[in-house]
Amino acid sequence: MPRNHILIGTLPVIWRCFLVQRALTTNIIITLPQFAFQSMTLRATALAAVLAP
Repeated sequence: MPRNHILIGTLPVIWRCFLVQRALTTNIIITLPQFAFQSMTLRATALAAVLAP
Protein backbone atom coordinates (compact mmCIF):
# COMPACT_ATOMS: atom_id res chain seq x y z
CA MET A 1 0.00 0.00 0.00
CA PRO A 2 2.66 2.62 0.88
CA ARG A 3 4.53 1.73 -2.31
CA ASN A 4 1.46 2.56 -4.38
CA HIS A 5 1.22 5.90 -2.61
CA ILE A 6 4.84 6.71 -3.52
CA LEU A 7 4.20 5.73 -7.13
CA ILE A 8 1.12 7.95 -7.28
CA GLY A 9 3.16 10.75 -5.72
CA THR A 10 5.98 10.53 -8.27
CA LEU A 11 3.76 10.04 -11.32
CA PRO A 12 2.67 13.71 -11.65
CA VAL A 13 6.31 14.80 -11.35
CA ILE A 14 7.37 12.48 -14.18
CA TRP A 15 4.36 13.59 -16.24
CA ARG A 16 5.20 17.26 -15.65
CA CYS A 17 8.81 16.68 -16.67
CA PHE A 18 7.61 14.90 -19.82
CA LEU A 19 5.23 17.75 -20.67
CA VAL A 20 7.94 20.37 -20.14
CA GLN A 21 10.35 18.36 -22.29
CA ARG A 22 7.75 18.06 -25.05
CA ALA A 23 6.92 21.77 -24.87
CA LEU A 24 10.61 22.66 -25.15
CA THR A 25 11.09 20.34 -28.12
CA THR A 26 8.04 21.81 -29.87
CA ASN A 27 9.31 25.32 -29.12
CA ILE A 28 12.72 24.53 -30.62
CA ILE A 29 11.12 22.98 -33.71
CA ILE A 30 8.92 26.07 -34.15
CA THR A 31 11.64 28.68 -33.51
CA LEU A 32 14.49 27.08 -35.48
CA PRO A 33 13.05 27.76 -38.97
CA GLN A 34 12.15 31.32 -37.93
CA PHE A 35 15.68 31.87 -36.65
CA ALA A 36 17.18 30.41 -39.84
CA PHE A 37 14.93 32.65 -41.94
CA GLN A 38 15.86 35.71 -39.86
CA SER A 39 19.58 35.01 -40.20
CA MET A 40 19.09 34.45 -43.94
CA THR A 41 17.30 37.80 -44.23
CA LEU A 42 20.02 39.50 -42.18
CA ARG A 43 22.71 37.95 -44.37
CA ALA A 44 20.88 39.07 -47.51
CA THR A 45 20.53 42.60 -46.14
CA ALA A 46 24.20 42.70 -45.16
CA LEU A 47 25.17 41.39 -48.60
CA ALA A 48 22.98 44.00 -50.29
CA ALA A 49 24.51 46.73 -48.12
CA VAL A 50 28.02 45.58 -49.01
CA LEU A 51 27.31 45.16 -52.72
CA ALA A 52 25.33 48.39 -53.01
CA PRO A 53 27.48 51.26 -54.31
